[in-house]
Amino acid sequence: YAYAPTIDIGVEFDKVGDGHLLNTTEEMEMEFADRQTGLIRPASTDPLFLLWSDDGGSTWERRDLPAPDWYPSAFECDMIDSQLISALSAAVLVRCRDGIGHSRMALYRTEDGAGTWQTFPVSPFESIWSMDFLDHDTGFLFGPTIYETKQGGRSWRAVKQVGWDRAKFDFINADLGWAVAEEDISTGETRWAVLAT
Repeated sequence: YAYAPTIDIGVEFDKVGDGHLLNTTEEMEMEFADRQTGLIRPASTDPLFLLWSDDGGSTWERRDLPAPDWYPSAFECDMIDSQLISALSAAVLVRCRDGIGHSRMALYRTEDGAGTWQTFPVSPFESIWSMDFLDHDTGFLFGPTIYETKQGGRSWRAVKQVGWDRAKFDFINADLGWAVAEEDISTGETRWAVLAT
């Protein structure tokens, strides 16, 4: 993967340095909190790590997440979603599996630019595919049920059961959000609808 920023809404992209971030063909997710602070989440790593930039992407540093001591029998872990909440604050949703088919999830939070991490269990929820934090305290987990936290991920409450699988959500405040979801998966057809709340 190569990194190339733009300052003109994508008219031109300038490759930074040699442009190589990781020698991988796996999918990556990237976002910036501001002009300087960026985060790249590889699809899967062992051990878990992110790439963090404090200089607009000119350089990237590896920031390791702690081993999952919250799940001692974990065999394999994946980062499901990540979000930069501010220049110093980020959240990473992690799912770990053991060798016999069980899984657990946790939310990793940092408030010091990925220098240290806190973990909060996210269970016993069913399949969670994504998250969206509106600020340091208020956030959502999305899957067949939508969950909300007002304590930065320390506790969650069910808001609504939607029954959708693989839906994508985006909320701009605690009341207004959008979802893109399959309308009818029983027919085998993939049809998508955009739904607003």
